[in-house]
Amino acid sequence: MSIQVYIMRKIIYTSIIILFLSRILFSQPNNWISIGGTGNTITRLHFNSAGDTLFVGTIEGYRFYSLHSFNWEIREMTGYIGRTVWAISTVPGFYGRIITGRVNAFFKGYIELNENFSTQGTIVRNSQGGRFTDIKYIPNNPSIIFACGWSDITPGDLVKSTNAGLNWVLLSGYLHTAMTEIAVNPLIPNELYVSGDAKVTKSTNSGETWFNSNNGLPSNLGCYCVSINPFNPNILLTSNDSGIYRSTDSGQNWIRVYSSAVCRRFAYHPSILGFVAGITFSPYKVLISTNSGLNWADSTGSFPGNNMVDLAFSNYDNNIYVASSTSGIFKRHYLITNTKGKNTALPHKLILHQNYPNPFNNYTIIKFSIPFKNSYSNNLYNVTLKVYDLLGKELLTTLNTKLTSGNYFIRLDALDFNSGIYFYKLTVDEFSEIRKMILIK
Repeated sequence: MSIQVYIMRKIIYTSIIILFLSRILFSQPNNWISIGGTGNTITRLHFNSAGDTLFVGTIEGYRFYSLHSFNWEIREMTGYIGRTVWAISTVPGFYGRIITGRVNAFFKGYIELNENFSTQGTIVRNSQGGRFTDIKYIPNNPSIIFACGWSDITPGDLVKSTNAGLNWVLLSGYLHTAMTEIAVNPLIPNELYVSGDAKVTKSTNSGETWFNSNNGLPSNLGCYCVSINPFNPNILLTSNDSGIYRSTDSGQNWIRVYSSAVCRRFAYHPSILGFVAGITFSPYKVLISTNSGLNWADSTGSFPGNNMVDLAFSNYDNNIYVASSTSGIFKRHYLITNTKGKNTALPHKLILHQNYPNPFNNYTIIKFSIPFKNSYSNNLYNVTLKVYDLLGKELLTTLNTKLTSGNYFIRLDALDFNSGIYFYKLTVDEFSEIRKMILIK
């Protein structure tokens, strides 16, 4: 399960959210914690939809790490060439199915489908050119998957599967010869973006036709990535050798917002509105923004590794995971709360708001407020947010951490739930509240 905000229907509600963002304070612990992952060169990271299993691409296959058992499982063929994984994805609803984009010993790309977490799977697509660089499924319909490729010799492929990765077709008219990343609008399933050579392109009909979405981007610089804000899909981020660029109108126009670094990849926090992280090329840094990419701050701290290659947020433990190609994977926890300035109204009682929208289809927002204790305490609470079915069976823990007083927004991803009535329960220390929500698919 994951977390995300729907765009509010009323301007006044949007204004409240913007006001909230303008008053948040970023805080973090000092240390990165290693979870291992050494022993092979790392290429990519990906979390399953529940956020409790981290999948890691390497030069000899893939491996995965459980956030429950804290154990690694290795699915690599040691000593074999032509097994490098450059893109990796699970498929919600198909447990054990892993789709990887790879490159063989002759520098030709291919897509491999692995069932039951197998080490060696079935090649389901060969590329015209080089490696496949990204794989993304449509959140509301995970059976539809896109993959893009990169080649220095022949045009890279942009392909689509409508049966959860079993078969793939080559799309046409996609305007790129080399592609780096795909971004899918979580609220409009037919809308997607692709970054690559000197531009970002956009499709509004599930990849059937494409048009350039690069007004304001340098025409001579390739885009390393493209990322869409899951809380507000009108906001996009991309990066090239000139810095970080941001669009607030669904890619029609771009403005450079940061020129001091070039980002290799972005990742949005699944539960904190407007919180996005990015990793840069040398010098390697972790950048943090708390206002959807408008402003950035260096949050690298004492990161133990170098050559950062990818990052991902978990919606299970709310940690950020950053991979160094040679030093392993490290995690860190971040929180955002209201500031305690004189112009900020901190809540005086525990409030669990009704989810919005309700009824909902797959995604909904839960807002809650944690009260201010007093100036003599550390103002830190033990907080859990759990989801139950109609019979009272616990289905999911979306939050289990310590939080200070403030207002919080949580996106609940119910992709794996059936239509019906559910309850969500907030517990803050010894106090708790519960509310009902309705899922309609």
